[in-house]
Amino acid sequence: MNNTSNTSTQNENKNESIIDKKDSMKCIECGCDIDNTYEIFCGQFIRLLRCPKCGKVADKYIEYDNVLVFLDMLLQKRPVYRHLLFNHDESINGFFIKLFFGSLLLESYIRQMTTLTPSIYSFIWNGIQIVIEDIFFLAMFIIPFSFYKRISFKDSCNLVAQSYLIGSLGKVFLCLVLMWTNSLPIYLFSITMANLTFIACMSVVFEISTWKMLIIGFVIGIIYTIITSQFFPLTPLTYYIKNKRLLDLLIGDLYTF
Repeated sequence: MNNTSNTSTQNENKNESIIDKKDSMKCIECGCDIDNTYEIFCGQFIRLLRCPKCGKVADKYIEYDNVLVFLDMLLQKRPVYRHLLFNHDESINGFFIKLFFGSLLLESYIRQMTTLTPSIYSFIWNGIQIVIEDIFFLAMFIIPFSFYKRISFKDSCNLVAQSYLIGSLGKVFLCLVLMWTNSLPIYLFSITMANLTFIACMSVVFEISTWKMLIIGFVIGIIYTIITSQFFPLTPLTYYIKNKRLLDLLIGDLYTF
């Protein structure tokens, strides 16, 4: 009798952990608000639910392996960002936070290449500089977003910060910079992938087309680069632009491959 009660208690706990989802969920195909993405039957099996608006599976990524999710992120598919922003388990935020700090340390190390006298103090300053730049960059999206969507400043910060953390996944290519001496093209590719991922996430959050969000992001990026190049000339990109050697170095690096 005790074994039966223990088994039922374990099943109930398992079901509760599975059902534990975010309050605001969306269909990954059309963006319609939904109550749940699956239902549990027989105590242990799940069945994916369909969206009442478009009739498609509300969230197919529930059954996908993480590698397939990552590949769809590289392909910049909008449904995968709806899954990560609105339907994922809260525990995945810890992974993206660790990824952000890992990319922060890696980019701080890479910025040592543009430091005349590298030291532990310049490494720490590079990290502080990156954090300040990120806060300024996010503020340029949070302020207009809070007015456009007419939501609270706190919710705006949460959604934009989540989008930026997801965008940090594009910076994994910074690891390749350590393999080549002349690595400017790889650095630009990694930063471009991170920005494209962030733009794709923001297009889902703003509920506008990717092209419109890309134009908005391009304008904000130009303003951001102009301002940071005046106050923080140590970034690899603004360093090369400031010294007017970006094109020469880029062509030289491509030929060295």
